[in-house]
Amino acid sequence: MSRTIWRFPIPAKSEFELELPQGARVVHVGCKDDAPDMWVLLDKDAEPELRGFLVLATGERVPDRSRDYLGTFFTDDGQLVWHLFDAGPHV
Repeated sequence: MSRTIWRFPIPAKSEFELELPQGARVVHVGCKDDAPDMWVLLDKDAEPELRGFLVLATGERVPDRSRDYLGTFFTDDGQLVWHLFDAGPHV
């Protein structure tokens, strides 16, 4: 097993999917160069799986299908606050 941390952009939409190795874990959410990203600890040799994610603004209802809260990030010079949730294997 060879674990490393990789950076993935967070798309500007409320729901998205990424193919990540099984067991991958989001360790940080933030912005780099004013673009939202998540940093993921993963074993690149593990079997891939499709993972769903939700991006919600402060005050939005959190859907029942959301799983773990993963982190918060700010855009537009801190004017907008967003929260990333794990949505499980499928959105």
